[in-house]
Amino acid sequence: MKNDKPNRDTRQQLERKIAELQAQLVHVYHFAAASLPGASTDKCMGSGVFLQLTAVGGAEIIPMVYIRDGITSGTLQALREEICASYELATIYKPSKEGKK
Repeated sequence: MKNDKPNRDTRQQLERKIAELQAQLVHVYHFAAASLPGASTDKCMGSGVFLQLTAVGGAEIIPMVYIRDGITSGTLQALREEICASYELATIYKPSKEGKK
């Protein structure tokens, strides 16, 4: 007998999909950029931050690594530029108050 039920996503897969979709919301870019100074060397001296990069779908690009004493201002500026570029791409199409002509 054949099982006609489609395979269902696991809880872990569903939670990853939710996190990925939430990360793409336009307002998240603002709060991410505003939070960057909290990872600076001024704020994290004697401590540090964890860094991990994961691709859409969950593929690991960089495993979690500990950055001692925080992130330098140059790296923070580069991250801010990446966040701003992603925001621009996310908001490239805006609704028009006028109908299609």
